[in-house]
Amino acid sequence: MMNIRSLLLATAALVPELGFSVTPPADSDQSLAASNRGANDYFGNAVAISGDTMIVGAPFEDSSATGIDPASNEAATNSGAAYVYVRGENGGWTQQAYLKASNTGAGDQFGFSVAISGDTIVVGAYAEASKSTGPDSAQNDNTATNAGAAYVFVREGSTWTQEAYLKASNTEAGDLFGYSVAIDGETIVVGASGEASTNSTESDNTAAQAGAAYVFTRSGSQWSQDRYLKASNPNKADFFGISVGISGESIVVGATGESSSDAANQSNNTAASSGAAYVFRLVNDTWSQDGYLKASNIGAADLFGRSVAISGNTVVVGAYQEDSKTSQSDNLAANSGAAYVFTRGTSKWSQQAFLKPSDTTTAGYNFGISVAIDEDTLAVGASGKLSKTGTASSFIRVANAWSEQSILTPANPPGETADNFGVAVAISLDTCVVGAFGEKGTPPLTLSGAAYLFEGLGPQVPEIAVQNGFGTVLTTDTIINFSSVAAANDQVQTFTIQNHGITTLTNITIDVQKTKPTDGTLQFTADTTGTATSLAPDAFTAFKVSMTGSGLPTGILTITSNDPNTPLITLKLAGKSFSQTADTDSDGLVDYVEYQMRSLGFDWQVAQPELVAILKDNASFAGLYDTNSALKLGVPLLVRNPTTNNFTLTIGIQRSFDLKTFTHFPMTDQQVLVNSLGELEFQFPSLRTQAFYRLQTE
Repeated sequence: MMNIRSLLLATAALVPELGFSVTPPADSDQSLAASNRGANDYFGNAVAISGDTMIVGAPFEDSSATGIDPASNEAATNSGAAYVYVRGENGGWTQQAYLKASNTGAGDQFGFSVAISGDTIVVGAYAEASKSTGPDSAQNDNTATNAGAAYVFVREGSTWTQEAYLKASNTEAGDLFGYSVAIDGETIVVGASGEASTNSTESDNTAAQAGAAYVFTRSGSQWSQDRYLKASNPNKADFFGISVGISGESIVVGATGESSSDAANQSNNTAASSGAAYVFRLVNDTWSQDGYLKASNIGAADLFGRSVAISGNTVVVGAYQEDSKTSQSDNLAANSGAAYVFTRGTSKWSQQAFLKPSDTTTAGYNFGISVAIDEDTLAVGASGKLSKTGTASSFIRVANAWSEQSILTPANPPGETADNFGVAVAISLDTCVVGAFGEKGTPPLTLSGAAYLFEGLGPQVPEIAVQNGFGTVLTTDTIINFSSVAAANDQVQTFTIQNHGITTLTNITIDVQKTKPTDGTLQFTADTTGTATSLAPDAFTAFKVSMTGSGLPTGILTITSNDPNTPLITLKLAGKSFSQTADTDSDGLVDYVEYQMRSLGFDWQVAQPELVAILKDNASFAGLYDTNSALKLGVPLLVRNPTTNNFTLTIGIQRSFDLKTFTHFPMTDQQVLVNSLGELEFQFPSLRTQAFYRLQTE
């Protein structure tokens, strides 16, 4: 497959006004069509991707079948379908499942919206007509036209099954529940842009098409409605819920009909259909509004909020009828469109970027009809370009500045008039999928639709990774322990630096700081002999750090590079260095022994000849013995907690039947006794006479 990593050029950051960068077009790696493609199916109207799994909606597919992978027919016009694809080891995508609703009905438009998270998919059918309320309620009464529904599917192995049928708690005809859907883990949000209440009272129905959003959560395999979301300023025809997104504990909801002309005054309603987006955050198990987002160049009929997406603390909002051409406020290119990036700071949201495409800014471009984001990579669709041939652009963020990475175009077949390429976009990691519901395919079938895959997106920058000798990736402030104690001899440790990025990692420097206070000598040293100062993508280099100080040395290891996201890594060094033979304070006891004897009052850093003499003269009485002038412990000593002055002795019984494998043998309170001399006695029956027992002390 073609990988667009090789096609990308460096681009200039987009500044608050219109900034343009020069990028080559990137052709698609693969195009997909439905296994039962038919004319007017609108395959690609909605797309979603998570890792190696993708789902594509075809809301006007005509089969009357139900369930997973049924035989297809043409008996239910515009009932809708969704298709699941997976990426194989060779990078190619193949269809894994053909999904239909459990209550397929003509005109339901199942697949109008889709979302995926791991092994869970949610599919919206905003025109479904059941009057029922709540998850897994009655499905077939069809008395509430365009009430809407959403369907949850889960995968085990490679098999998909329907897990839930979701309905609103206040189902009404015309609510359009399922017009938009989003999922992250165990939480689903469903938009109902036609819902008619004016506030949190669900049944008042006095504000037609004000809109609402519904949050559902899963426990085990059961879904329940967790929250009913409304805008802080609901009004008729706001269409709150026309788009939704979720990331962790944050939800964003678009409302294209919202009419405020001032971000600081939500209720002035002087810019009809300028649009808004609302952010909600989960705090203490309660969802509450966290942000009210408006464009930096608010304009009537811009439809800001037609598309929304969120990743962490970053939101992107599309306004596909925004009118600017050379500056944000000139309004010289009707419906050219724009996208806006917002980030959450300590206490509020602020606009980080205003995005326009680099190839052209013409009337009817519809840039922002769709948006998607994954961390520092986002995509924006523009389905109106060149008589609705359509296009899409990818953008990347480096050091809080966004720049256009590439223009995405279909390769095979090439784009044609009315393909509407870009009407839907989705991103996961470095892969983007773009929907084109008007693509005809081969043989030509009008509006059969297609989806196109692009790989290699994302920040084209170096990315440093530092690992220890066990392969653990180390992050800033990680503590690295050294020791010369015989049981854990690691005075010298090896570290590896690898470049996981796309471009060369340069200016690599390694430094060890912190000297011994008394004489200024380094307590750790770095050996960088042969260590590279620059690394190509995927290349690695190694260096060693040695503990040279005695006692309890400390140090700071710093690694710097041109990685824009992690230019500095700081590791804390700590050690225990005690010689088995050296007596640095010349008091007659070697350092290692003194360190062991701290519980008897020895300070291994201070000469204590009187205590040493007493200890040597009476070693046998203390259960200790002296061999080769090095005092060693014959029995375990109690260690005093210097904070509480308490002593703790842990003794356990272990049992074995072969002297090789010992297991813990639990004791009861009645089996552990203290006699009159203060001695512990263990009294328990020997359940098996051939067993061996031993004490384990700490």
